[in-house]
Amino acid sequence: MEIWSITRLNREIARVLRQDAHLRDIRFEGEISNFKNHRASGHWYFTLKDAGALIRVVMFREDAAGVPFLPQDGLRVLARGNTRFYEREGYIQVYVSELSLAGEGAHWLAFEQLRQKLGAEGLFRAERKKKLPRCPRLVGIITSPAGAALHDIIRVARRRDPAVRLVLLPVAVQGAAAPAAIAAAISQAARWGEPDVLIVGRGGGSLEDLQPFNTEIVARAAAASPIPVVAAVGHETDVTIMDFAADLRAPTPSAAAEIVIPARETLRKRCADWEKLLVARLERQIAGKRQALAVYQAARVLRHPREIYGARRQELDFLAERLPAAAHRRIKAGFQALAAGAARIKAISGEILAVRERETAILGARLQALSPLAVLGRGYGLVYGESGALITETKAARAGQAIQVRLKDGRLDCRVEAARKLEHDGRQASGRQ
Repeated sequence: MEIWSITRLNREIARVLRQDAHLRDIRFEGEISNFKNHRASGHWYFTLKDAGALIRVVMFREDAAGVPFLPQDGLRVLARGNTRFYEREGYIQVYVSELSLAGEGAHWLAFEQLRQKLGAEGLFRAERKKKLPRCPRLVGIITSPAGAALHDIIRVARRRDPAVRLVLLPVAVQGAAAPAAIAAAISQAARWGEPDVLIVGRGGGSLEDLQPFNTEIVARAAAASPIPVVAAVGHETDVTIMDFAADLRAPTPSAAAEIVIPARETLRKRCADWEKLLVARLERQIAGKRQALAVYQAARVLRHPREIYGARRQELDFLAERLPAAAHRRIKAGFQALAAGAARIKAISGEILAVRERETAILGARLQALSPLAVLGRGYGLVYGESGALITETKAARAGQAIQVRLKDGRLDCRVEAARKLEHDGRQASGRQ
């Protein structure tokens, strides 16, 4: 009998499984256990089980990116994939390409997980909400052009204020392409920049119909919009993720138009109230000014103005009389200050001159002491050779050499008889002839 290696055996099992058409594209249901999110690669690894058995499952990153919820142990799911044999480890596993929740709680779980994720990022904080304009001139509507929501919004807007302009950004509001279309329309309105406010929504429908407004891409687009966004999705009891991300939630599309567009009659009444209030304030101010004017008119100063400038004339005469004397005192004081300053400068100059004379005498005495003539005056002489060079050592002279000796008052012409050098103790050494 032929003996197979383990590698050959596993390779043959894998080949048989690949050739079985029933196992290439299967749909099955089970409960998740041992879920592991491999964050470095983005792949998911878990086990699906029922009451009688279990099987290993792997879902690669590109497929996991399309799942609207994060799997966790205990969830019952519907899966679609291909059965494969993992040759290296020797076990069967399913490569899942699609994953959805089974049962009625599927949409609720996806909704709750996304709400918690975006809420943790602060996307729903009240301080991020933008205020709606009081009197918008242009309202952008992002909805289906064929839906009842558009007709409801137009009907209410025309009733409340026909002068408000409406612009439609048509999008699909259900189906797989709807989330990207809605988010793109919100971004397009922001780049355009003309609308004062956006109404985004649709009429009522099933939970599946409202799913585009429960997606992350739509919620982020609404939160990032620089234009205030009003969510108008479904009926009053319907709640979507976009309701949390928008700047305001309206219970219905019709209610959104009621909130965004003030009624013209209401504005007229408000303007009339403001006019009355303004007129009343102006009348009170005018009455106050008139009363103040009456007080001024009754003042004696205004009725007898000569009393004011008469007293001022008398004061002017008094000041004119005092002016020459005050000026004389000021000038005299100035001259006295100048004289005192000059005397002070003279005294300081004398002190400086005396100091300079003393310093000059000291320096002159030092120079005199250092003068060669002063040295000669103490009995010293300078000896010069025949060439006129100064002789300072005995070795520079020779017997019979003619020399000159410079004294204080003249010179001596001499001749060297002998040159004798002194010892270090001052005794005379033997001379040179």
